[in-house]
Amino acid sequence: MKRLHLLAPLALAIVALTSCISSKSYVDPQFRRATMEELTVPDSPPRVALVVEFQRNGAPMPAGDGELRSAVVAALRKTGLATVVSDGGERTLRVVGNNIADVSAAKLSGFGTGLTLGLAGSTVTDFYEFQIELSGGGRETQGTYKHAVHSRVGAGSAPIPGVEPSSTGQAFSQVVEDVLLNFFSDQQAAGALTLDRGHPRPVS
Repeated sequence: MKRLHLLAPLALAIVALTSCISSKSYVDPQFRRATMEELTVPDSPPRVALVVEFQRNGAPMPAGDGELRSAVVAALRKTGLATVVSDGGERTLRVVGNNIADVSAAKLSGFGTGLTLGLAGSTVTDFYEFQIELSGGGRETQGTYKHAVHSRVGAGSAPIPGVEPSSTGQAFSQVVEDVLLNFFSDQQAAGALTLDRGHPRPVS
């Protein structure tokens, strides 16, 4: 049986009922506005204390905090825009991720998929809303960012043409990276980040 992933309840409501049927996740490309190549990387990335909270339908879900934190740390390490430290941070980065899910509808859809042994596949969507805040140094900035992951369980075509499928864990990590890139892009455009020691990121 597949490992159940905490942060994709809709897809898993189906997989739990149809454990022998494969599922694929597709990150919605419309929500990624920024790219790494567009951002400026500071020579000395700010040291940030990281605070995260994962929610499901607005209610705290502590079991997801660790995975959200890991995804944020990995994204910041990849972009080079900030360094997460346990103490002595110059600023505090707070990331609250809310998974908006209709689990009951997903279970009903999964029941139908299970009855047909996957021949009548199902597509379900996990919506996410992130509240991101960067404070310290006499300045506080924040923003709200939406995203979505579409999962296909059983037979049928991909829900988004031209988008490569990924595992549930990879999809969530991509969502977190996308919203952080959007946030830092907005902050740089507004002059909210000190970048006079920075340099353009070379195109890879």
